Amino acid sequence: MLNWQYESFIYAPHGNTPLMKSYAQLPTPWQKNKDTFRFYFSSRDPSGQSRPFFLDYSMSEQEVLKVNEKPVLELGEAGCFDDSGIMPSSIIQKDGRLYLYYIGWNQRKNISYQLSIGLAISDDGGDTFTKYSAGPILDRNVHDPIFCAAPCVHYNGSEFVMWYISCTGWPNVGEQLEPVYLVKRATSIDGISWETTSDICIPYKFDGEAIGRPWVTCFSAEYHMLYSSRGSKAYRQCNGEHYSIGYASSPDGIVWSRKDAQVHFKGSELPWDKEMQEYTAIFEYENDLYIAYNGNTFGKTGFGIAKLEKDTAL
Repeated sequence: MLNWQYESFIYAPHGNTPLMKSYAQLPTPWQKNKDTFRFYFSSRDPSGQSRPFFLDYSMSEQEVLKVNEKPVLELGEAGCFDDSGIMPSSIIQKDGRLYLYYIGWNQRKNISYQLSIGLAISDDGGDTFTKYSAGPILDRNVHDPIFCAAPCVHYNGSEFVMWYISCTGWPNVGEQLEPVYLVKRATSIDGISWETTSDICIPYKFDGEAIGRPWVTCFSAEYHMLYSSRGSKAYRQCNGEHYSIGYASSPDGIVWSRKDAQVHFKGSELPWDKEMQEYTAIFEYENDLYIAYNGNTFGKTGFGIAKLEKDTAL
């Protein structure tokens, strides 16, 4: 059993900043120094469009040190893959540069939205980023016909590996089209051009399931993945098939075994995350494992962190 214990609430926007009115979605951690973690997250403007921001957080003091109220990336030009929203998803460091892999949003007419994966690079320690290109580095393709999103990227010294969600359809649920998606894997030599396959890492358990934001870590000579699983019926409501945290393990990062029942986490049981916990990101601090996660309404109430209890281990 993997017992996660709530540690602290970190942040939700106060609504005083024009482009940061609400939400703090997809907290994406990067260790800035021994004690300080920088969390990139997505916040929405009054029209509901998302942009990425960051804050610095002291783990020892459990205190927010700085909130950067200027977005690190702006929306793309009209017609580009990220003209309607940008969400951070994964960040890695290589050769003194930070690679931020993000989700780009497009609005659609027949369905609600289209998602793709973009890349931005920082040469100043994560304060500012420049988009690698105006177009996505991974978009729908012969193996992912509808959309790709929520990348988690690793670099092993010779190859980049990405776990991401691939949408397989928009079934009609209660007279509304709702997306369903599962987890797949891609590889790259340079972190820019990606090779996809038809292989599935985490398949569906039931009709209408959607498996969101995979986050992979390597520990005890094994790969471990946390993700968010929901159904399609009334999942936006507290008493519906809303998101919960799932878990899988793998000896090689390719073939996975779902072990959802081994995850135990109730959240803080405070109002902000009492109804939902999702979009986890695993990070390590002083030999302990933590997760950053969102609470109710997909991050509208902000994000917090939890710690893996000592008597359990991945």
